[in-house]
Order: sequence, then structure tokens, then C-alpha cells
Amino acid sequence: MFLVDGNRNDIYENNNLGSVNLFKVDFLDLLKIKKLKFINLQNIFENDYNKNKVKFNSFEDYHWNAYGHETVSDEIENYINKNRCKKYLVI
Repeated sequence: MFLVDGNRNDIYENNNLGSVNLFKVDFLDLLKIKKLKFINLQNIFENDYNKNKVKFNSFEDYHWNAYGHETVSDEIENYINKNRCKKYLVI
């Protein structure tokens, strides 16, 4: 599974248009074509930041801080639980 980081600078600046990153667009298209599992963190970070106004990276650099890691790990856990449970559903 791949994690695709959100554009945190645009999120913090409330830039709804977002800057287009053609490498990211191409990468997401390739993941879809190859039917590979991924989590795109853009909307996850955007929704969380709009609600809580807590940044996901440290002030020193752009690496995730503890809050960023917690947000991402929660999303990975949700993804795994959601997809694992589908195997056991009887319809």
C-alpha cells in the first residue's frame, strides 16, 4: 500500500485550488491503472486541519510531527479494518 502525502502548504494557506503537481497526478493515475492500494492523504489532512487547525509537520522541517504520524496511523488502521472486514461479510 502507498501513502500519498497531501499538499500541506496549500492546506495551511486555505488554498482550495491547490498547486498542480504533475508527478503526483501521474503517480496516482499509475496506481489506479495498476490497481494498487493507496491512501491519498490530501482530503484527510485538509478535513482534519479545517476542523482542528493543528499542523502535521514540525516547525523545523517538513517531516510529519507526532500529530501528523498519529493522523496517518489512524487512517491506515481505518483502511485496514474496513478492507479486512469485507472478507467476512455474508450477503
